[in-house]
Amino acid sequence: MAKAEGKKRIVVKVGTSTLTHKTGKTNIARLAKLASVLSDLKNEGHEIVLVSSGAIAVGWSKLGLSEKPKTVQGLQASAAVGQCELMFLYDKLFSEYTVTVSQLLFSADTLQNHEEKEHLVDTFNQLLDYGALPIINENDSVYIEELLNGDNDCLSAMVAALINADLLIMLTDTHGLYDSNPNENENAKLINVVDEINDDIYSEIQAAQVLNEETDNTVYSYFEDELIDQVINDLMNIKGYTRTQAQNLVYSGGLSIYTTQDASIQKILDEEYADPSNYPDYVQYALDYALTVQNPDGEEVNYSKEMLRLYFQNEDPEFDLLFDSQEEGQSYVDRYKEHVLADGSTVVAERVSFAPQPQSSMSIIDQHTGYVKAIIGGRGEKTASLTLNRATDTTRQPGSTFKIFTTLEYVHENSNYQDYSFDCEGELNVDGNEIHCYHKAVHGKETLKDSFANSCNTSFSNIGLSLDISGFRNLCEDMLFNKKLPGSLAGSKSSFTLTADADKGKIMQTAIGQGDTLVSPLHMVFVAGAIANQGIAMEPYVVDHVENDGGVHVKNYKGKEYGELLSASDAALLQDYMRGVVENGTGKKLNGQSYTAYGKTGSAEYNSAGDSHGWFVGYGSKEGYKDIAIAVVVEDGGSGSQSAVPVTKQIFDVYFNK
Repeated sequence: MAKAEGKKRIVVKVGTSTLTHKTGKTNIARLAKLASVLSDLKNEGHEIVLVSSGAIAVGWSKLGLSEKPKTVQGLQASAAVGQCELMFLYDKLFSEYTVTVSQLLFSADTLQNHEEKEHLVDTFNQLLDYGALPIINENDSVYIEELLNGDNDCLSAMVAALINADLLIMLTDTHGLYDSNPNENENAKLINVVDEINDDIYSEIQAAQVLNEETDNTVYSYFEDELIDQVINDLMNIKGYTRTQAQNLVYSGGLSIYTTQDASIQKILDEEYADPSNYPDYVQYALDYALTVQNPDGEEVNYSKEMLRLYFQNEDPEFDLLFDSQEEGQSYVDRYKEHVLADGSTVVAERVSFAPQPQSSMSIIDQHTGYVKAIIGGRGEKTASLTLNRATDTTRQPGSTFKIFTTLEYVHENSNYQDYSFDCEGELNVDGNEIHCYHKAVHGKETLKDSFANSCNTSFSNIGLSLDISGFRNLCEDMLFNKKLPGSLAGSKSSFTLTADADKGKIMQTAIGQGDTLVSPLHMVFVAGAIANQGIAMEPYVVDHVENDGGVHVKNYKGKEYGELLSASDAALLQDYMRGVVENGTGKKLNGQSYTAYGKTGSAEYNSAGDSHGWFVGYGSKEGYKDIAIAVVVEDGGSGSQSAVPVTKQIFDVYFNK
């Protein structure tokens, strides 16, 4: 123990494998040796704090069980018995050397509470002043929510930092820090000296793990990507881990992560999205491209798909990034790369992928719990992990699905909204700002509900001009535009930019979901879920619970209310209006089925040629089945009724009739 020289306050951590035999029985000889050495250090004038594992192992052995319990309840019961036995042994063994021991049971969460943390520090200092030896363990018998990689390793580090210890010693049957698990990898490398615990050491470990797993070509699904993202973000934001630390724990920390995914629903989505008969016969392929090269002088330069586009537009002004085949697209990539490398540069990294068009994405949630049941982040083969997820990471104009919000604001401002009437002629021109209905359809005289069902652009442009813009903006921000969605599920912020001084053209465009308003499919399914749930929104999440390698639930994610997104009366009105869309409007293809569907279609124009993305936002219900809320986007699909509704019907048909 020469390394303890000059160290006043020392924290010692001892693991279960050190304290017990392979049979599970307590290793009395080793416990006695530990008490002897620590007592001797204390007699030399050191302040000693012991962080001890072993309660569960000692407990199940004391209970006469033949093996370690598999259930959480069994493990907790073992911990309760084991704590008594372990402290009895420690008290007996340390008393041989006239050392008084004390017990402190707490969790890492205690250290997150400022007041509790201060009380704990005061207790430590007083015990050490009295000459006692504090013995610490996590309170396993009542608290199981800690994401700790290893028994009490993290807790011992936290204690050392808490009490300003001079030295932390971890007693283990492992020879030291390895770049990977030596029990699983015979080539694991021992890191002899760690001068500083920072991202560099974690990077070294991670690099070795990548090297050891270089043959693993696993491509995670869009749902798994979101799952990994959520757990990593939680570890960083809640536990204070760096990204590297969090990634290492997720990928190689022995955690089992259980999802909210409904495998049967996800299977339906996967099959329907893979079925070419659900899409136009004519398929084009959109290029996504990135290239990094090193110039002869050593400088690295990045090239994007937009730079490739501009290069070929010098030859053909009509050139875009859509190709009739992947082979055709690759030929342009090769030509561009030849141009870039002409000066003797070399390729550092390159990413080439082709996505079939039209593209599509979908999110499905259980509106009662917030469970995300299924995600499709794009159409076509997924060739890499952590790629663009169109369901969560992209925002686009919502088209007529935004009329949900325009309708609410009009109802709030007009108690006589049921008296609303508008004569649609297919076009509306106000001060030179022209709005037309889809394909200039003439709807005739309409009520507010009729306008909603028919998705009448001229009527809603007229409504937009009558609204109090400040009130409209407040409503949209209450609906979480310009804000992060609740929960830790990754997603892009939706945006609402309309201001009180906006011109009439922008107001008319905004009222029908065009222009600068942008929204993610995840946001829209969040809203649809709240409408279906009588106005109460649930935080969306993809993780149900996390278990450590011992099978203990170390983190449980329970359904959490965000709160009232809209009033129950507003929700009831929108339910009625969304049912009208299916019965009499643009969603008729969903009518007359074994299930009851509610929704709003949308067509989001994204260029001057009038090309549009098709939307459907809504939910379905049927007695004996769990309701599901849904948001579908079919890029370049035309109107929502033409593209998104048929996709929704395929999903509902299979799900509600399985």
